[in-house]
Amino acid sequence: MKRLLLILTVLLAAFPALAQNEREAVDPNDFKVDVNHMNPLRFPSKVLTDTYSVVVRNDSVEVHLPYYGQRQTVSFNSDGLHFKEPFTVQKLKTKNKKKYVVTDLTFRTRHKGESYTFHFSIWGKSTANLDVKPENGDVCGYSGDVVKEDE
Repeated sequence: MKRLLLILTVLLAAFPALAQNEREAVDPNDFKVDVNHMNPLRFPSKVLTDTYSVVVRNDSVEVHLPYYGQRQTVSFNSDGLHFKEPFTVQKLKTKNKKKYVVTDLTFRTRHKGESYTFHFSIWGKSTANLDVKPENGDVCGYSGDVVKEDE
């Protein structure tokens, strides 16, 4: 019984720190998402075991992601999405919820002649969902954790 109380005390002490990350908004000009799950449109979802990430810094995006999807044209990026390019912000919206802040960020970038639309939904400073839509291909969804750059 004492062990159970000790475990509950430790978990409850840690919970406010986790909740604090949910109530703070991420800086939409400076964040990194370590991607750990993908959900392609026409393929089964997959847990990612390799290191994949998306880094947004000022006006550029650095992308290291796998991509599974059907394309209407031949693509030069057959090994996934790996590039660093400037982008233009189309939409930025922050919603304050009761227990958390959601930041929605949508932008477009071009790489090797192909246009990509990125849409992030970020909960506080902890988790994020990302949809990547190539100009002539299927959307692919990703999810992961927002991390500090030095992690």
